[in-house]
Amino acid sequence: AVVRTVQDKMREVVSVKDFGAVGDGGVDDTAAIQAALDAGITVRVPPGRYRHTSELVWKDGSMLVADVPAFLWQFAANAPTAGQACELFYDGVGGANSCCCRMSKVAVGTLPVYQADESQTLRNAGIVGVLINGNNKAEIGLYAARAGFGNTYDQVVVTGTKKRGYFFGEHWTAKAGTLAAIHNYGSGFSIGENYFGWGTSNIVNASEWGTIIAFKNGRDALYNETTAPREGVGVIFNGNRTNTIINLIAELNYGAGMWLSPRAGPNLIKSVYVEDNCHFDPANDVASATGTALASGAASDPWGIVGYNRKEDGDTAQVIVEGLF
Repeated sequence: AVVRTVQDKMREVVSVKDFGAVGDGGVDDTAAIQAALDAGITVRVPPGRYRHTSELVWKDGSMLVADVPAFLWQFAANAPTAGQACELFYDGVGGANSCCCRMSKVAVGTLPVYQADESQTLRNAGIVGVLINGNNKAEIGLYAARAGFGNTYDQVVVTGTKKRGYFFGEHWTAKAGTLAAIHNYGSGFSIGENYFGWGTSNIVNASEWGTIIAFKNGRDALYNETTAPREGVGVIFNGNRTNTIINLIAELNYGAGMWLSPRAGPNLIKSVYVEDNCHFDPANDVASATGTALASGAASDPWGIVGYNRKEDGDTAQVIVEGLF
């Protein structure tokens, strides 16, 4: 056997480019990136635009880690210049359940259920520092279902999706870091929402998000106070029990900044900043003083917090919000 030093071993870095990815925005890198995910190991993503034409599927142990975190440019209205971000750029077919990144062992929209062998539970996978761009084609950016405990989500930015930037469903005992939904055409975050008709089977319990940032979502202008109240929302929270969001920032979303409708309780949101939601005009990229195209009354509530407490199965739903500004 060849004797190697610890330093020599630590220099080893496996990159998506080792699997054949190019990252020039033109070549189809789908097969290369999927091969990297199928390896079930930690793989680095150098700066570049990695064009993919179908959803990318995580396996047990799959971990993509960007060399340059996407947050370097999170509030820029324009796209990053070449080399700034590690971007997964969706260029496939749109339509129902189209998705950029699937962290689930079953298809998007299918409820994963408990199996004795945990065959429908994703373990030890993650995504760190990557920019996910739906390119106004994919309905969902990052889809996580039964992918809670032991998985990693941090420093991710999702932009350009049609319906939901993030979807967290059937999600247990998970911990995420900092996540942002910026300039999506639909809503930014969906946590425990009955989006696919799973009803009370969609349980989100005992999970924590460090910082959630929802900025300028709802660019398709589908929000309506009466007929479509959850469209264009910054953060939709329908969690069940003992979930925590440490910091939440919702600003300039076309719909409400937050939609809070927990199924049970307690849940805790510790620090909240909401500004200029419910009357943002995406056509002109400005906050509208008149609440352009919104239902009557929406413009009078620029902070945009909608809260409901529901009672199901004898439980009193509860969400505690601390430090609201």
